[in-house]
Amino acid sequence: MKDRTFVVGTAIDLADNDLIEVTTQLLKPHEIGVPAAGEPAPDVNPIWVVSSQGETIFDAIRNFVRQAGRRLFWQYNNLIVVGEEAARAGMLPLLELFIRDHELRLGQRVVITRGDAKDIIGATHDLERIPSMAIVDMLREQEAMGGIIDVDLFDFLEQYNSRAGAPVVGVVELMNGEQLHIEGGAVFKKDRLQGFLDKRETRGYNWVVDGIGSTIMVLEWEDERKLSIEIQRSESSVEPVFRDGRLVMEVEIETEGGLAEQHTPADLTRLDRWFLVEEKLVRNIENEIEDTIELAQREFEADIFGFADEVYRKYPEEWRRMEGDWEDEFATLEVEVDVEAKIRRTFVTRTFPSLD
Repeated sequence: MKDRTFVVGTAIDLADNDLIEVTTQLLKPHEIGVPAAGEPAPDVNPIWVVSSQGETIFDAIRNFVRQAGRRLFWQYNNLIVVGEEAARAGMLPLLELFIRDHELRLGQRVVITRGDAKDIIGATHDLERIPSMAIVDMLREQEAMGGIIDVDLFDFLEQYNSRAGAPVVGVVELMNGEQLHIEGGAVFKKDRLQGFLDKRETRGYNWVVDGIGSTIMVLEWEDERKLSIEIQRSESSVEPVFRDGRLVMEVEIETEGGLAEQHTPADLTRLDRWFLVEEKLVRNIENEIEDTIELAQREFEADIFGFADEVYRKYPEEWRRMEGDWEDEFATLEVEVDVEAKIRRTFVTRTFPSLD
């Protein structure tokens, strides 16, 4: 292994003269050891960030030898970051080698950034010596956040090859030019980037595709003060039905949570007010979902929810009839959203007169 160096993160950007730029996080073999018990971690950066250009991804990778003096070992690559310009041009030519090569795994996370991907790979993280691992750890918290999307290479290909053909990928950015931040989603039609979802729109997407494990919903009470509801369980179902010859998608959400924080002095133990909190929660969830559906239909014209696949499964004959015009069908598709939300716990221990 002395003639190889290990890749743990990769960035892909477009360069001048129709070239592709690949930037990698490489492990420095002699500076990645585990400290002995009771000893602090060495104050040494174990990562070397290096870029190379080529006419193809493979060409750029082979050109790394000129700088590293070693072949790159890709088995431990866990992250692929693609810049916005490259993603808009088309993802498949950029990912083809990662799919084909026997050294690489389909479990590599895929994320998009609005700027240059090499800036993300070149960033540092205060709590993690290997920055690409920090990004992967943040993506793993997707189910606890709601506004994050965790997609690996296999997921992207599965969505790309679906009848809807509209993958949604996580987004990473640099806040204040240096702090890594995961939030939102990148919307594709086939392999070309169409645009971005913000945190709220991403959560609207996750409600529909059953991607909510836990999240915090902030509600406004009648006195304009806030409540925090911790969603602890959510399940969704999508059912296509035909009514009077017209296709309708029925989206049903069942969710429950607890009152985690109360800034209003209102007595929420009163049954009428408790039901009002649940009604507010239902309206907030419905609004998030409906706004995201409208965005997907009007702006992106992309079936990010996979409605096409549900129609095919239930009505294969009807799907064959509408398959060629699905983009137009989706743009005007009627979607009914029905949310049932229950707040099971108050977590009340005492009152706070200072809130009056």
